[in-house]
Amino acid sequence: MPGSMPRSNLSGSAIAVDRLVALARAAEGDRRVLEPVTIVIGENQPIPSAAEAIDCPLSFGVLQDSRFPADWPARSLWETCADVELLRSRVARELQWPTTDGGDRWLPLVVTAKGPLYAEAIARDLDTGSFVQPHHLSDRDRQTAYRLAFELLSLLKLPPGVYLVQWGQDAAGQTQFDRLYPFPAAPAIASLAVQTPDLFECHLRGLLSQPLREVAIL
Repeated sequence: MPGSMPRSNLSGSAIAVDRLVALARAAEGDRRVLEPVTIVIGENQPIPSAAEAIDCPLSFGVLQDSRFPADWPARSLWETCADVELLRSRVARELQWPTTDGGDRWLPLVVTAKGPLYAEAIARDLDTGSFVQPHHLSDRDRQTAYRLAFELLSLLKLPPGVYLVQWGQDAAGQTQFDRLYPFPAAPAIASLAVQTPDLFECHLRGLLSQPLREVAIL
Protein backbone atom coordinates (compact mmCIF):
# COMPACT_ATOMS: atom_id res chain seq x y z
CA MET A 1 0.00 0.00 0.00
CA PRO A 2 1.95 3.07 -1.17
CA GLY A 3 1.84 6.22 0.95
CA SER A 4 1.18 8.58 -1.95
CA MET A 5 -0.39 11.50 -0.09
CA PRO A 6 1.82 14.60 0.20
CA ARG A 7 3.58 14.81 3.56
CA SER A 8 2.56 18.46 3.95
CA ASN A 9 -1.10 17.41 4.07
CA LEU A 10 -0.60 14.63 6.59
CA SER A 11 -1.63 16.18 9.86
CA GLY A 12 -4.14 15.41 12.56
CA SER A 13 -6.39 12.48 13.31
CA ALA A 14 -8.63 13.08 10.29
CA ILE A 15 -5.78 12.07 7.96
CA ALA A 16 -5.16 8.97 10.05
CA VAL A 17 -8.84 8.08 9.74
CA ASP A 18 -8.71 8.59 5.97
CA ARG A 19 -5.64 6.39 5.77
CA LEU A 20 -7.27 3.54 7.65
CA VAL A 21 -10.44 3.81 5.56
CA ALA A 22 -8.34 3.69 2.39
CA LEU A 23 -6.56 0.59 3.65
CA ALA A 24 -9.85 -1.12 4.40
CA ARG A 25 -11.18 -0.34 0.93
CA ALA A 26 -7.98 -1.56 -0.70
CA ALA A 27 -8.10 -4.76 1.32
CA GLU A 28 -11.61 -5.39 0.07
CA GLY A 29 -10.46 -4.67 -3.48
CA ASP A 30 -7.68 -7.25 -3.44
CA ARG A 31 -9.87 -9.78 -1.65
CA ARG A 32 -8.06 -9.85 1.64
CA VAL A 33 -10.34 -11.00 4.42
CA LEU A 34 -11.79 -8.09 6.39
CA GLU A 35 -14.03 -9.52 9.06
CA PRO A 36 -15.80 -8.02 10.83
CA VAL A 37 -16.80 -5.06 8.68
CA THR A 38 -14.38 -2.24 9.42
CA ILE A 39 -15.73 1.13 10.49
CA VAL A 40 -13.04 3.59 11.44
CA ILE A 41 -13.74 6.54 13.68
CA GLY A 42 -11.96 9.62 15.01
CA GLU A 43 -12.75 12.88 16.71
CA ASN A 44 -15.01 14.12 13.93
CA GLN A 45 -16.43 10.81 12.73
CA PRO A 46 -19.72 9.17 13.72
CA ILE A 47 -19.47 6.50 16.37
CA PRO A 48 -20.53 3.15 14.85
CA SER A 49 -23.12 1.12 16.68
CA ALA A 50 -23.53 -1.84 14.32
CA ALA A 51 -22.69 -5.15 15.93
CA GLU A 52 -20.30 -6.00 13.10
CA ALA A 53 -18.21 -2.84 13.49
CA ILE A 54 -14.83 -2.61 15.12
CA ASP A 55 -13.92 0.45 17.13
CA CYS A 56 -10.77 2.24 16.03
CA PRO A 57 -10.58 5.64 17.76
CA LEU A 58 -7.57 7.84 17.14
CA SER A 59 -7.97 10.29 20.01
CA PHE A 60 -8.39 10.15 23.78
CA GLY A 61 -11.40 12.40 23.19
CA VAL A 62 -13.60 9.36 22.69
CA LEU A 63 -13.42 8.70 26.43
CA GLN A 64 -15.56 11.80 26.98
CA ASP A 65 -17.93 11.08 24.11
CA SER A 66 -21.29 9.92 25.46
CA ARG A 67 -21.98 8.00 22.24
CA PHE A 68 -19.00 5.74 22.73
CA PRO A 69 -19.93 2.42 24.37
CA ALA A 70 -19.30 2.26 28.11
CA ASP A 71 -18.45 -1.43 27.81
CA TRP A 72 -15.82 -0.93 25.09
CA PRO A 73 -13.21 -3.61 25.91
CA ALA A 74 -10.25 -1.22 25.57
CA ARG A 75 -11.73 1.53 27.75
CA SER A 76 -9.81 0.60 30.90
CA LEU A 77 -6.48 0.55 29.06
CA TRP A 78 -7.21 3.85 27.33
CA GLU A 79 -8.18 5.48 30.61
CA THR A 80 -4.91 4.26 32.10
CA CYS A 81 -2.91 5.79 29.24
CA ALA A 82 -4.96 9.01 29.25
CA ASP A 83 -4.15 9.65 32.91
CA VAL A 84 -0.56 10.57 32.13
CA GLU A 85 0.53 11.56 35.63
CA LEU A 86 -0.90 8.43 37.20
CA LEU A 87 0.75 6.19 34.61
CA ARG A 88 4.09 7.93 35.11
CA SER A 89 3.81 7.32 38.85
CA ARG A 90 2.98 3.69 38.27
CA VAL A 91 5.90 3.19 35.85
CA ALA A 92 8.29 4.83 38.33
CA ARG A 93 6.97 2.74 41.24
CA GLU A 94 6.45 -0.65 39.59
CA LEU A 95 9.05 -0.64 36.83
CA GLN A 96 11.65 1.65 38.42
CA TRP A 97 11.96 3.89 35.36
CA PRO A 98 12.61 7.62 35.76
CA THR A 99 9.95 9.82 34.16
CA THR A 100 9.69 13.16 32.38
CA ASP A 101 7.07 15.47 30.92
CA GLY A 102 9.41 16.51 28.11
CA GLY A 103 9.75 13.36 26.01
CA ASP A 104 10.76 14.18 22.44
CA ARG A 105 11.07 10.72 20.88
CA TRP A 106 8.57 8.01 20.04
CA LEU A 107 9.13 4.28 19.73
CA PRO A 108 6.40 2.47 17.77
CA LEU A 109 5.51 -0.76 19.54
CA VAL A 110 3.59 -3.10 17.24
CA VAL A 111 1.91 -5.77 19.34
CA THR A 112 0.92 -8.93 17.49
CA ALA A 113 -0.52 -12.25 18.62
CA LYS A 114 2.98 -13.71 18.18
CA GLY A 115 4.74 -11.02 20.21
CA PRO A 116 6.01 -7.46 19.89
CA LEU A 117 7.72 -5.81 16.92
CA TYR A 118 9.68 -2.59 17.30
CA ALA A 119 9.64 -0.09 14.45
CA GLU A 120 12.25 2.61 13.93
CA ALA A 121 12.15 5.54 16.33
CA ILE A 122 10.46 8.82 15.42
CA ALA A 123 11.48 12.37 16.34
CA ARG A 124 10.42 15.87 15.36
CA ASP A 125 12.52 17.85 12.90
CA LEU A 126 13.30 21.08 14.76
CA ASP A 127 13.60 23.06 11.52
CA THR A 128 10.33 21.99 9.88
CA GLY A 129 8.30 20.84 12.88
CA SER A 130 7.37 17.63 11.05
CA PHE A 131 7.83 14.12 12.41
CA VAL A 132 10.68 12.08 10.94
CA GLN A 133 11.28 8.35 10.81
CA PRO A 134 13.80 6.79 11.18
CA HIS A 135 15.45 8.72 13.99
CA HIS A 136 18.93 7.34 14.60
CA LEU A 137 19.56 5.78 17.99
CA SER A 138 22.75 4.25 19.30
CA ASP A 139 22.58 0.51 19.93
CA ARG A 140 22.50 1.20 23.66
CA ASP A 141 19.64 3.70 23.41
CA ARG A 142 17.71 1.43 21.06
CA GLN A 143 17.95 -1.57 23.37
CA THR A 144 16.98 0.57 26.37
CA ALA A 145 13.91 1.88 24.53
CA TYR A 146 12.98 -1.67 23.53
CA ARG A 147 13.25 -2.77 27.15
CA LEU A 148 11.03 0.07 28.31
CA ALA A 149 8.44 -0.81 25.65
CA PHE A 150 8.50 -4.50 26.54
CA GLU A 151 8.07 -3.78 30.24
CA LEU A 152 5.07 -1.55 29.44
CA LEU A 153 3.64 -4.35 27.28
CA SER A 154 3.97 -6.77 30.18
CA LEU A 155 2.74 -4.37 32.85
CA LEU A 156 -0.39 -3.27 30.97
CA LYS A 157 -1.03 -6.55 29.10
CA LEU A 158 -1.38 -4.69 25.82
CA PRO A 159 -3.64 -6.31 23.19
CA PRO A 160 -2.67 -6.34 19.48
CA GLY A 161 -2.34 -2.96 17.82
CA VAL A 162 0.11 -0.08 17.51
CA TYR A 163 1.34 1.86 20.55
CA LEU A 164 3.66 4.85 20.67
CA VAL A 165 6.01 4.99 23.63
CA GLN A 166 7.03 8.61 24.19
CA TRP A 167 10.29 9.07 26.05
CA GLY A 168 13.18 11.43 26.56
CA GLN A 169 16.66 11.49 28.05
CA ASP A 170 18.23 13.45 30.87
CA ALA A 171 21.58 15.25 30.63
CA ALA A 172 23.39 12.01 31.41
CA GLY A 173 21.62 10.15 28.60
CA GLN A 174 19.34 8.14 30.89
CA THR A 175 16.05 7.10 29.31
CA GLN A 176 12.95 8.60 30.93
CA PHE A 177 9.36 7.51 30.33
CA ASP A 178 6.84 10.19 29.36
CA ARG A 179 3.59 8.61 28.16
CA LEU A 180 2.02 5.83 26.12
CA TYR A 181 -0.44 6.26 23.25
CA PRO A 182 -2.61 3.14 22.67
CA PHE A 183 -3.14 4.09 19.01
CA PRO A 184 -1.08 5.51 16.11
CA ALA A 185 -1.02 9.15 17.25
CA ALA A 186 0.27 12.06 15.15
CA PRO A 187 3.98 10.97 15.12
CA ALA A 188 2.91 7.80 13.28
CA ILE A 189 2.28 9.97 10.21
CA ALA A 190 6.06 9.85 9.70
CA SER A 191 5.75 6.16 8.74
CA LEU A 192 3.71 6.85 5.58
CA ALA A 193 5.78 6.06 2.49
CA VAL A 194 8.74 5.32 4.80
CA GLN A 195 7.89 2.09 6.60
CA THR A 196 6.22 -1.04 5.30
CA PRO A 197 3.61 -1.73 6.48
CA ASP A 198 3.10 1.81 7.76
CA LEU A 199 1.90 2.17 11.33
CA PHE A 200 -1.74 2.71 10.38
CA GLU A 201 -1.84 -0.53 8.42
CA CYS A 202 -0.07 -2.27 11.31
CA HIS A 203 -2.75 -1.00 13.68
CA LEU A 204 -5.57 -2.12 11.43
CA ARG A 205 -4.03 -5.55 11.04
CA GLY A 206 -3.75 -5.86 14.80
CA LEU A 207 -7.39 -4.94 15.36
CA LEU A 208 -8.44 -7.44 12.68
CA SER A 209 -6.19 -10.21 14.07
CA GLN A 210 -4.32 -10.40 10.78
CA PRO A 211 -0.75 -11.77 10.82
CA LEU A 212 2.21 -9.39 10.79
CA ARG A 213 5.73 -10.79 10.83
CA GLU A 214 7.94 -7.75 10.36
CA VAL A 215 8.13 -4.03 9.76
CA ALA A 216 10.88 -2.43 7.70
CA ILE A 217 12.08 0.93 6.45
CA LEU A 218 11.76 1.27 2.69
